[in-house]
Amino acid sequence: MRTRVARRESRTVLASLGQLWCRMMHNDVAWPVQGHYRCRRCNRVYEVPWEDSSASTEAPPPAELRAVKPISIAA
Repeated sequence: MRTRVARRESRTVLASLGQLWCRMMHNDVAWPVQGHYRCRRCNRVYEVPWEDSSASTEAPPPAELRAVKPISIAA
């Protein structure tokens, strides 16, 4: 039982150190997409800190902002 706990704790410590290293040394991150962004060097995924998770159930955009089907020129 102790070995499982020790392994879990060591994984979390190593993951924390890896995230700290990535944030300090890597400056090549991708644009945020769907609430997270990733480091392009080590491929770590981070949540967007300013996005609210409850805002994912948004209302549809108003009619004036919806995409309009393009008019055909061939007619």
